[in-house]
Amino acid sequence: MRAYRNRHRAGMGERSAGLLVGYLLDEIHEKAASDASAWLLTDFRQESLIEDEALLQALGRQDWGAIYGPVAPVPDVNRPSLIQEIESAFFDQPDGKSLRTCVLTGLSGIGKSSLASAYLAQNAYKYDLILWIEAGSQESLVMSFRKVAAHLTQGSDTASTVEDTTLVRERVHSLLAALPGRWLVVFDDARPHEVDGWLPPLGRGDALITSTDSAAWSSSDRKIPVSSMGIDEATSLIRKRLGVPIGKDPQIQSLALALECWPLALELACGYIESCNMPLADVGEYLDSLKRRALGDSFSVPRGYPRTLVAAIHLSMRHIGELARREDEGIWHALVQIVGISCFFGSQRIPVHLATVSALVHPDEVETNSGSVIVDERHSDLPVREVIRLLTRVSFVRYDAPLERLNEKSNVRADDTVTLNSVVQEILRTIFSENSPLSDLLSQAAFHTERWLREALDHGVGLRAHELSLHAGELAHHARSLNIRTNYTALLLGNLASFHHSRGNEKLSFDLFNLELAWLEDITDANEVLEIQTRIALATLILSSPSLAQRPEDSPIAHLSPVLDYVRQLAQENQSSAAFLAAECVFTLRQAIEMGRDASGISKLADDFSELLQRLPETSASRSIAVAFEVGKLIGEQRAAEAITLAKEGLANRENVVAAPVVELRRLLVEALVLEKQWNQAIKEFQVLAPLFDKHTIYHSSAFLMVHNVGLHCAMHWGMFNDADALALLVEVVAVVDIEHLKSGISREVEKLRYLLLESLAAYAQGGVEKFDEKFSGTDPQDLDAGEASDVAWVLAAGVVVARVHRGTKPVGSNRITDPKEVMRAAADTEARCRLVTAAEYESLLTALGKDGRSFAGTSEVDGVPVAIIEPRYMVGSIRKDTGEKIEMQVLAICTAGFHDARRRNKMFSYSPGWLLKASGDEITLVDGEGGLWAVAREKLSLTWISAANASGRVRILYGFGFDLHTGQNGPGIPVGNFTEAVEEGVLCAALVRWGGSQVVPPHVKRNRGRARTPKKARKRRK
Repeated sequence: MRAYRNRHRAGMGERSAGLLVGYLLDEIHEKAASDASAWLLTDFRQESLIEDEALLQALGRQDWGAIYGPVAPVPDVNRPSLIQEIESAFFDQPDGKSLRTCVLTGLSGIGKSSLASAYLAQNAYKYDLILWIEAGSQESLVMSFRKVAAHLTQGSDTASTVEDTTLVRERVHSLLAALPGRWLVVFDDARPHEVDGWLPPLGRGDALITSTDSAAWSSSDRKIPVSSMGIDEATSLIRKRLGVPIGKDPQIQSLALALECWPLALELACGYIESCNMPLADVGEYLDSLKRRALGDSFSVPRGYPRTLVAAIHLSMRHIGELARREDEGIWHALVQIVGISCFFGSQRIPVHLATVSALVHPDEVETNSGSVIVDERHSDLPVREVIRLLTRVSFVRYDAPLERLNEKSNVRADDTVTLNSVVQEILRTIFSENSPLSDLLSQAAFHTERWLREALDHGVGLRAHELSLHAGELAHHARSLNIRTNYTALLLGNLASFHHSRGNEKLSFDLFNLELAWLEDITDANEVLEIQTRIALATLILSSPSLAQRPEDSPIAHLSPVLDYVRQLAQENQSSAAFLAAECVFTLRQAIEMGRDASGISKLADDFSELLQRLPETSASRSIAVAFEVGKLIGEQRAAEAITLAKEGLANRENVVAAPVVELRRLLVEALVLEKQWNQAIKEFQVLAPLFDKHTIYHSSAFLMVHNVGLHCAMHWGMFNDADALALLVEVVAVVDIEHLKSGISREVEKLRYLLLESLAAYAQGGVEKFDEKFSGTDPQDLDAGEASDVAWVLAAGVVVARVHRGTKPVGSNRITDPKEVMRAAADTEARCRLVTAAEYESLLTALGKDGRSFAGTSEVDGVPVAIIEPRYMVGSIRKDTGEKIEMQVLAICTAGFHDARRRNKMFSYSPGWLLKASGDEITLVDGEGGLWAVAREKLSLTWISAANASGRVRILYGFGFDLHTGQNGPGIPVGNFTEAVEEGVLCAALVRWGGSQVVPPHVKRNRGRARTPKKARKRRK
């Protein structure tokens, strides 16, 4: 039925086809059951060709020929021979095994995009879906594919990064391959080396590509060269533009021939003639001017273009300049400056107000703390619309889709954009560069562009920030090419780097920040504050991704040490600014220490900044940073109720603030509410964050932690207690945050499975067991276990979720943790019980074990070395997937880090380099060579044991289970129960480590008596 309608150029999709077939079958049955006369085949066919409008009304929407993307305007004049060539390339239905490609090649302005648009207009009925991709750069490809992914998944256009291009590409490819109907993708203005890999490999689709590179594309199925129009097509275009009826006017033909039938040149010429109100009889005068100008500009013509095109651009520019002078000298000046600066932005969707202020508003005229500058068109004397009106009159520009609004109160007209043909842009840029001082103008444009971009970032409007970043990148490219190094161009680089950092593209961000720092070092009057902010940004990147540091100077200490000196000096002049910078550095350094990246000197630097911050008055900015850190610490200490109170105090009267510390604080509030099982309140707070965590989020880290931490708690709580509210929150989080984007930034495959678990559980909430199994089948909960301590909670979560989904039941042992908060703690807990025994006491223990006891003594080298028995608070059991062997996760993890399995008997007390046991007062800590904390315990140290440890400088450690130290029965004597059994079951390990001495702590500084400092150091162990 669809094929029949397509042969008659009538459209139909899957749903409308089902509707029509159902109607026809019903008609057949009704007629067969009645005494009606026969149904003629001609009448049946007529019914089959029901009008498209009738189908639309019956179905409620159009399910064929749906076009998504910024399609070029459909041309007024068709080029039938070229359209027929495209139709012949896509003649029959695709087989679904491979993509069919057709490439339209030709110079810019020849009409390739218009030709593609004309093909769509005439052949849309053949396709269920048509996508238009802007393929001029990697950035535009990524943004277009993000929008397509949102469209295909029925998400929001303002909803993405993942910044990982591979993931975006593969996601769209898989969605297209799964479509049952025929589809078409147009890649407009593609470059072979950039679009390579973006073409879908499979599916029932076609790809139509426009490109200026005619030499490449040898692997395409069809390559169609697009040259100038035929004479009949050219004269037809002129007639339509000038409103001339059909006739044999020699002037029209002469004009077409003089412009070599070049579409862009014809458009510009018609715009010129119409704006001059030039009668057709006077066209000869225009042609004479055109020829004189063409001869004069023979050396400035881009290769391959007709000289008359460049001449037409010159004449049009001169003409609108004259029109502007007639109105006002100021309009003429504004016209020249706006046109000039527009040539240094991207060619598509140039914000009208951004171009205007970049051209005409000097930075000294702008208030220091104001946001982006826009023009008050009602009261300003800046001629915004007059200039655009003149440019549209000669077809230089056309209005395009507006930017995403900054907020509901923003000026809608300030979001208007125009598109400037890239060839016109190139030629005008050459003209402008010869007659204007570029350094000052580009620096001024960088000042305004940076403010527009920063404002979009501060307000969390991701798609607007993405659009502006393309213009910022183009402007930065020209600044680099022309070696224009000023404070404003350097600042533009920095905020462009901030944008890419917010999207998770850390390598590009790191390179841009380094370039900004290099520029600032070369600038004579460099802004010192800018250099300090850049160093803080670089240190933050290096601390979060140490692999970025490839040079000695790429050290967080190298960057932050001069920052400390600067902030100390600044504190004498501007305490509020000093407090903000100090708080930012404290937050960055403490967060790095909490995540286990406490490199040499980091702790001291953090203490120095903290000490300085305590001497400075608190500001709203520094308080936001400090409160976010304190709330995170309270959550780590399992003091969620206190965290909720502190977070709500910090968020009071800040409902509409979207600065990064405030967003992070609200995220922490959601996590604390989840820990306290306040699900409805958690959902309410998350809904405040939801618009900021969509697919174009610039709060990448906060979104990542939201899914990871909250998702784990929700999955665990639902799996254990079947709490519907926990599942409802998880569904909301998964629906908003782009989890595919988050997975793209993860290197460990086992961590990606964590997000697969959350996605699968959300799918279960929507579609039941079948939907869960579609995603999670083939994955075993043990697959989430790679031996890291942080894997434990996820293995347990996966186990209880799978059991709950399939309604399975599992016995719960006495040592099984059932509280989700306790599971989280078990995964990172360092609290332990410890028993210190002398060498002689350990010998007695071995004697009590009988003849087998001597095998646990170790070599003669450790004779006399005292022993510390450390038993973790929880036993976290698991099973090796490959062997089925039972394992204890904590013992396995510490053995991986350097301890020795006790089953090795005489070798179990081998020396483990870097490991250290030390004491401070009653508190004993076990740390590895990288500073990672593995155990904290409280035990009174006897003078005998300390003397033995000091004398040998080493301690024998027994770590694991079998001593029942947590039963509370710790009287005199040696705990020997179940020792041999613990060894045989693999839940005991050992090592010989360095003794770090015992430090006496004065009573007035002792804190946290009676319990281990688990929360403060818990996450270090995760390294």
